Amino acid sequence: MNKKAMIRMLIDIAMTVVLFFSMSFQFMEQMNHEIFGAILLTLFILHHIMNWRWYVNLGKGKYTGTRILTTVIDFIILIDMFALMFSGMRMSGYVFKWMHLQYSMELARTIHMTASHGGFLLLGIHIGLHYGMIRGMFRKMFKIKGRNLYRTWILRGIGGAVCAYGAYALMKRQFFDYIFGQLHFLVFDYSEPAVFFELDLAAIMILMIAAGYWLQRLVIYIGKLD
Repeated sequence: MNKKAMIRMLIDIAMTVVLFFSMSFQFMEQMNHEIFGAILLTLFILHHIMNWRWYVNLGKGKYTGTRILTTVIDFIILIDMFALMFSGMRMSGYVFKWMHLQYSMELARTIHMTASHGGFLLLGIHIGLHYGMIRGMFRKMFKIKGRNLYRTWILRGIGGAVCAYGAYALMKRQFFDYIFGQLHFLVFDYSEPAVFFELDLAAIMILMIAAGYWLQRLVIYIGKLD
């Protein structure tokens, strides 16, 4: 792996980790939440700087089903991130308070709930769409060669179990209620250990990664039927 690819991967990993912390609002002070939000914005900007060729190549080449799917998801994530940050800046009491944004606080809160929970799911799908490339990078990094049938089925079994729990956690954490504006405030359980919340988020993320991967496989399969 060359140096640039390594930097890109580290930025993407850091962005995912910071997103997990940002979603864990009930376990931190508001100022810390805002700091994580600012870090997430910085990493998001760096991610796009490192991938600037993607914008240059938008008008080039053939748009296959997979490329259309990836491009649409990426643009939705871009819009979602702008909505997340702009609404967060309006509600900020510390880091972005100096901006003095004056639009409706209720609107900002609704947008923030939708964009944060929707963006978390979209990021998982985005990772899933690049799963093949990520898997190849890790195989090279750890010098994994060949295919082991037992290892493959064991990992599939574990992945299936985690995804099943992720579907349960998705409902338990009321993601769709936040996304569709049915909940305007975060529902906290202060007696819950933080590790349980993070494990639920991890299971949901893995579920969405699997969804992105299989969605891509479906698009490829449909393309072959044409």
